[in-house]
Amino acid sequence: MTTHDDMELVCGLEVHAQLNTKTKLFCGCENAFGGEPNSRTCPVCLGLPGSLPVVNEQAFEKILRLAVAMKSRIAETMTFDRKNYYYPDLPKNYQISQDSLNLGTGGELKLINTGKTIRFHNVHLEEDAGKNVHPEGGTRDATYVDLNRAGTPLAEIVTQPDFRSVDEIDDYMHTLTQLLLTLDASNCEMQKGNLRFEASVSVRKKGDPKLGKRVEIKNLNSYAAVRNAVTHEYERQSKLLAEGGAVAQETRLWNDELGKTEVMRSKENAPDYRYFPEPDLIPFAVTKERLAMAQKDQKELPGEKAQRYMSLGVPKKIATETFQTKPWLAAYWEELTKLGVPGLEAANYCDNQIAQLVNDHGGYEEWKAKHYVPPARLAELHEVIVKGETSKDIALKQVWPKVHFEGLSPREAIKKYGLVSISPDEVRKFCQDVVAANTKMVAEIVSGKRPGAKGALVGQVMKRSGGKADPKLVDRILDELLGKQA
Repeated sequence: MTTHDDMELVCGLEVHAQLNTKTKLFCGCENAFGGEPNSRTCPVCLGLPGSLPVVNEQAFEKILRLAVAMKSRIAETMTFDRKNYYYPDLPKNYQISQDSLNLGTGGELKLINTGKTIRFHNVHLEEDAGKNVHPEGGTRDATYVDLNRAGTPLAEIVTQPDFRSVDEIDDYMHTLTQLLLTLDASNCEMQKGNLRFEASVSVRKKGDPKLGKRVEIKNLNSYAAVRNAVTHEYERQSKLLAEGGAVAQETRLWNDELGKTEVMRSKENAPDYRYFPEPDLIPFAVTKERLAMAQKDQKELPGEKAQRYMSLGVPKKIATETFQTKPWLAAYWEELTKLGVPGLEAANYCDNQIAQLVNDHGGYEEWKAKHYVPPARLAELHEVIVKGETSKDIALKQVWPKVHFEGLSPREAIKKYGLVSISPDEVRKFCQDVVAANTKMVAEIVSGKRPGAKGALVGQVMKRSGGKADPKLVDRILDELLGKQA
């Protein structure tokens, strides 16, 4: 992002997160991605006359837990409103949302990496619209409407204009994603439209308490799109103001191909949407019992979790990135530490051995269903290394594959295949034999002509030992023997 020394970015975000309920928000249609167009619809989500909505209890429970995790003030009574506007993919010509009384207001979230606290304006529940489809290779004048998505429950999460840099925005998107995954509120698969963003961007002179004219950017379906759109809009507005122009309050779309925002329409406000209470859904109380249950079930927040991981020895990148994006891997780490594996070693096993297996088998669910290795097996592998029952190299390269592919315990694999490391005295004897058999190569290594040839000596020792020598011990002994030749 180009710097404008006298200008400051001011940004707020709206996030639409599809809740991963079994059915839609107001009807019994399946809530799932894809499928034959218009195959998961009914009179309610099609908006047919006479149909009546009924609130999905699972959706309410999920958004209540989300609001509690965001430290929002929870409304004692929950109401819905009609937001009136026309789109081809909105068959009722209105969207059931919340305006006059949101489920949660206020609140905050501490970011994982920057540590900044972002304040919330509100979090509320609403239904999604359908989807306009433009067929590939067809005329640009043709638009088809798929209403499978219509009625999907959405959590709309609105921040205060607290962002002052794209890095903070990026940190927020990742932190919020981890919060949603931790709470099992959304699957957060952006390629399936589970998360969609809108950014409200303004620019002002540094030190000026007054906010500038706000531009809302829609059509942001990835982290990269948000970063690029906000960067472009900051630079566009800064340049416009520097040249004496004025920023118009409007809605713009992000054109990813052209790398710029484009005018969509002048900005609507609440009266333009003609909000009014939803007559088909009566207000209902958020009971103290429901709220107490949601508070009791509160999970550890992403920022808090990352700090705990690091305090137990987990490297920062694994704690703030790997474990946050792969909660199943963090859960595996938790089990390893309960079995006595130190935090750092457990993190390295997860980031290497386990992550590699999952990747090789096409994903966590596939691996868990068919090739799962219980944490107790990996904890035992760590134990045989620590107790010297075999070398780390043999354990990871030879024992571990047997554990995974044959279902053996580490000690069973060691016994069956004789995978014990040889003694230091035997390793020294192999090293001495290799040095004696390669006098020319040794002389060239010592003289500096072929310093890289030492690897060939190590390879010969490993071959003579049948792969049972500890490579680090081989390396140390060869250094000692080569030093004596100098």
